[in-house]
Amino acid sequence: MSHFADLSVRRWRREPNCRSSAKSDGLEAVQKAEELRPDLILLDVGLPTLNGIEAARRIRKRSPQSKILCVSQETSTDVVQKALGLGAMGYVAKTNAGIELLVAVEAVCQSRRFVSAGLAGHVPAKLADRQTPKRLHLNGRLTSSPKAEDG
Repeated sequence: MSHFADLSVRRWRREPNCRSSAKSDGLEAVQKAEELRPDLILLDVGLPTLNGIEAARRIRKRSPQSKILCVSQETSTDVVQKALGLGAMGYVAKTNAGIELLVAVEAVCQSRRFVSAGLAGHVPAKLADRQTPKRLHLNGRLTSSPKAEDG
């Protein structure tokens, strides 16, 4: 299990009514998704054995109610568009995960799309969420303006 996955799982296990599990490859992720049918799946595109794109395709068929949020270091236009086109509700670049992950989880759980700020240009209009992106600031408030940290 990657360091990122380990930290994510430990963080979410502290939440009430939240079951979390980390799998080391895409095939295991598909099997666990089918077994648990979770509300939310954090999925890395670069998984071994079965990559995250193919895992997302299979998960969509076996657990269609599960919302998929991709969290990956892969930021190419083609990969981001494939992930969103297969039904992922969000895509967070790992380099931005510390800032954007909680906001992305909230958006996806509310059936809104979320794409990391630096990747927004990779998303065709038909896949984009038209809402103003929100940012989580150090004081814990969600705002649409990065200057709204005061108060």
